[in-house]
Amino acid sequence: MNLLNNYSYTPAFATLDDFFENSIVDDVQNDETTVTNHLVTFTQYTAQNTALSKRFYLEDGVIRKEAAANFCVGNAERVCTSFENFATSIRSPANNVAYGYGTYGDGFDNCVSITTVGNENHRANLLARTKSNFSFKNVPGVLLLDYDPSKYGPCLNFLQLLEKLASILPAFSKAAYVVKGSTSSGVVIKGCQPSVNTGFHLYIPVQNAEDILRFSNVLYQKLFISEGYIALAKNGVMLIRTPIDKAVFSPERIDFIGNPILEDDGLEFIPPLFKYQDGDFLDTSLLPN
Repeated sequence: MNLLNNYSYTPAFATLDDFFENSIVDDVQNDETTVTNHLVTFTQYTAQNTALSKRFYLEDGVIRKEAAANFCVGNAERVCTSFENFATSIRSPANNVAYGYGTYGDGFDNCVSITTVGNENHRANLLARTKSNFSFKNVPGVLLLDYDPSKYGPCLNFLQLLEKLASILPAFSKAAYVVKGSTSSGVVIKGCQPSVNTGFHLYIPVQNAEDILRFSNVLYQKLFISEGYIALAKNGVMLIRTPIDKAVFSPERIDFIGNPILEDDGLEFIPPLFKYQDGDFLDTSLLPN
């Protein structure tokens, strides 16, 4: 799936006049102030001979899952496309495709090969997926916010999270976004309905991706003041948490966007929450240190 020449694509999604919190939504809204033609830059990873999606199966009537494969062999492509096209592409991608929101340097070809650290060869465009090779650049990009419900923290839907973010930085209220329910939330035993209390990814276009590391650190601290909590690990260690996961703000991290792989006939996948909303590119510099 190559998005580089896909600027004219218009998604054929059904538009809903109204949508409800904690419900499955398939909604695209456009108006004269859209950011449809504004471009974002990110990395598309394509694995060779393996899937980059979680695997699900049944064990004694309980849904079990296995993490996606460790991606170390394949290709990475620098993609520059409209935010609307980005939204279209994450709705139902191939199982061997994943995204990253940091990119490699301009000194490399637009498409490079991914390998392990010990096998790097920069002259041959052969890179390891490390912080030394991938960073957030001074170009418009994508900010990923990852929400997972916790028994220790607040239970939020995406509208409630956006409201809390806007209380910290009002510009969030006018920002474009895509929200997509977690892959796991759509995997159910046949005949059952998905839970409404599930995780989701919130994608927001930003004016300058280079500021993501600073911005995310400040945002996380401010969010902890209002919505933070202490979670207990299995070994009893106390963990500082907020409604969003801090780990995703590292530029070499992968966003596993592919649909799940079901390894049991008793399971089915019901596409989870999905919504695209036009708006502004977020100016992260408006949130000072």
